[in-house]
Amino acid sequence: MKRIIPVLTCALLAFALLSCSAQEQDRQNKQADLKVQMYMRSILKTWEMKTVADVPGYTFAPDPSLTPSCSNCPPKVDPATGAVTTYNPDFAFFVKKGDPTKLLVFFMGGGACWDITNCVYNHTYSESLFESVELLGLVSSGLGAQQGIGGFLDTHNQDNPFKDWTIVYVPYCTGDLNAGQEDHVYTDTYNTADPIANVTIRHRGAVNRDLVLKWMEANIPPAGVAQLFVTGLSAGSYASLLAFPYLRDIYTGGTAYYLGDAGVGYAGIDSGGNHFTDIAKDRWNVQLPAAVFGTTDISTFDEYKDVVHEGVDYYRTNKPGDRFAQYTTKYDKTQTWFYNIQVGDHIEYPDFWGSESGANPDLWVYKAWSDGMLDAIDIGLSNYAYYIGAGTDHTIIFSDKVYTETSGSTSFLGWVDSLINDVGIPASTACTVCNAPF
Repeated sequence: MKRIIPVLTCALLAFALLSCSAQEQDRQNKQADLKVQMYMRSILKTWEMKTVADVPGYTFAPDPSLTPSCSNCPPKVDPATGAVTTYNPDFAFFVKKGDPTKLLVFFMGGGACWDITNCVYNHTYSESLFESVELLGLVSSGLGAQQGIGGFLDTHNQDNPFKDWTIVYVPYCTGDLNAGQEDHVYTDTYNTADPIANVTIRHRGAVNRDLVLKWMEANIPPAGVAQLFVTGLSAGSYASLLAFPYLRDIYTGGTAYYLGDAGVGYAGIDSGGNHFTDIAKDRWNVQLPAAVFGTTDISTFDEYKDVVHEGVDYYRTNKPGDRFAQYTTKYDKTQTWFYNIQVGDHIEYPDFWGSESGANPDLWVYKAWSDGMLDAIDIGLSNYAYYIGAGTDHTIIFSDKVYTETSGSTSFLGWVDSLINDVGIPASTACTVCNAPF
């Protein structure tokens, strides 16, 4: 009888803990739902949300079975708290109406994934629509101002040169630079002792992008657009460059500009000898825009720099007024973190690289990435310029740094203003005091 009392006590305590855990999880879920609702209400005061229902009869060519979607990643369990995060596969995009002659198309970032380790075990990309619009919600609600969040997406800021433009905001939730067109099956080669079942990630970024383009062509008259500004941050930097030719095929008049933010494309070679461009082809089935690249396969290029060079050079000849530019900090922490994941066999050690927010790359990794970045960002064409800021910050477009950043005695805001308003391309510029983390 004496033994049954502590046993019952332990059982009751365990039940109570489980009950508390369930209650805490329920509380967290309700808080998250309220947060989503609050942000969406704020967004919809300024922006219109569009879905596949707004493009009647939409189908994706060449594969109509692929419909617009986020990754549909399986639920993620936080090992520390037991909290379970699920992902809504629905895709939508957002439009702010403004001057019909000036059109800004913005592609949101959110990492990427190409292996069971970083698609499932240690997520390195945004899997849901809400993750991709949370910053927009912060800005739209006014809560971003105290955190320095706003930049060129804060259309209430009177210093914003794009505040009166028509803006299309393209979220990202597919892990493929918004350019994939494949549902890829990932087999567990990491936990061979107790493998998880095969996981299918919907790398349908190109499908989502195509939906946006079709809506734009039908609802933003091409004949009226005199200035087209295509931009994106992080993964959205790559997405915006790959989308530029499709947008330019629709909006053929006036002048077009491209600004990539923190997506230079310098990446390591993995232990199998694969380049970044091999991953883009094999895992995501990225197809290059035929208008510029013909039938050339992206994996033909060893370096992303070569993709940029060929694309920009095409417009140097065919649209000599169009201008291209890229921004990064010299020691961008997140780009360094992704470089570290890709190089050698590091992808096989998800506990080693840790979370992006907690990442602390070794100093040699910072130096290796920065040295490679300096070569990758300078493609040497007359219709192209770069801006290298100091420090380790990742991205600038959503930050109020756009109004304060100065590098090499050149303000970033003035540099962008020259890009979109002056006759020629602004000069490339780089920090002189770069605040190295080593």
